[in-house]
Amino acid sequence: MTAFSNNDNFSKRLARCFRLYWLKRQLATQTKVPPGASGPFSVDRTDCGIPSLASYDIVNLHWVAGFVDFNTFFVNNRDTSVVWRFSDLNPITGGCHYDAGCGKYLERCYRCPQLGSKVNEDISSGIWLRKQEAFKKHSVGNLHFVAQSNWMAGKMKMSPLVGHFPVTVIANGVDTDIFKPVAGFGLRSCLGIAEEDTVLLFVATSTHTERKGFSYLVKAIANLDSKVWILSVGNNEPTALNHQRHIWLGQIDNELLLTAVYNTANLFVLPSLQDNLPNTAIESIACGTPVVGFDSGGISDIVTSGGTGELVPRGDIKELSHAIKELVKDGARRAKSMRSACRAKALSDFHLPSQVRKFHDLYKNIIDGKKQHGRFEELHCKSKRS
Repeated sequence: MTAFSNNDNFSKRLARCFRLYWLKRQLATQTKVPPGASGPFSVDRTDCGIPSLASYDIVNLHWVAGFVDFNTFFVNNRDTSVVWRFSDLNPITGGCHYDAGCGKYLERCYRCPQLGSKVNEDISSGIWLRKQEAFKKHSVGNLHFVAQSNWMAGKMKMSPLVGHFPVTVIANGVDTDIFKPVAGFGLRSCLGIAEEDTVLLFVATSTHTERKGFSYLVKAIANLDSKVWILSVGNNEPTALNHQRHIWLGQIDNELLLTAVYNTANLFVLPSLQDNLPNTAIESIACGTPVVGFDSGGISDIVTSGGTGELVPRGDIKELSHAIKELVKDGARRAKSMRSACRAKALSDFHLPSQVRKFHDLYKNIIDGKKQHGRFEELHCKSKRS
């Protein structure tokens, strides 16, 4: 493994820094909505000058916002095989990571609602057009995309920026030797929760991010039985739940402790309005805990109604509340068929070795294809000389 080193000369680094500073000034000037409500907004330019990576057979990109400068990367590496795993929509939008249903990136970004922009030629428009030019500089045969969910693959195929590039769906995997069903009564005892009580779990880095749907959850659980507890995990305490029997556990980064929390819960509630393939839902079913939430984004790749949980129409608070109450009442169904279905789904679709094998097969196909292409060129040259 080679660490990245920005070895460009001073003048090039200075030019990129100035360009990035100017873009951020534009972004600050054009943003008219409260920061953070719609999630991050990332520009296409950075102060990092990534050199040519032609010596590598394959370059694998993951979440690179703020690191990869679109223009310089695709110019310097136009002949390099690149595999890019999309974590969200940002690579194909004018800056947002989730579009909240806007859909403009499928034609061309302008008047960005996440910025509160009323101008056609705003910063989102400029970013989208520059990305279009950057992607044009990379040949179709040298750029391969990986979507974590079928929803994301569909969005990529519809994109005028990258729709002509090949897309492979490879879901995230979790360590099913860590995230697994275990007895959760010890943690319940520590938290003062009776064994016969029902526990609902909600996990989000921030409840202030609109697409996480926290406000929908609050309304959906407003009239639950008194023997229902709410556990929440995240950076900020959700004060809107103070009238419920609620315990905020703060931010948890330890996987073993997270496993105990998932096992303490009877249901994991996922009211996201837009999500790619949330790891929290995969971790939950790996622990045997069913998921109930909105049918949005790639969540349907994880949750099957009646199997690993229940999905209801996006944004339908009444149906979400009904689904939660029905599963709260039907404890025997949760404990038997759903619990085993969750574990089976995690082992079949989200097992880490399966993800590794799929990436290995993708890399092998790319390398074999390059070898065959090189052999074709060699034979073509020989036939010309003869």
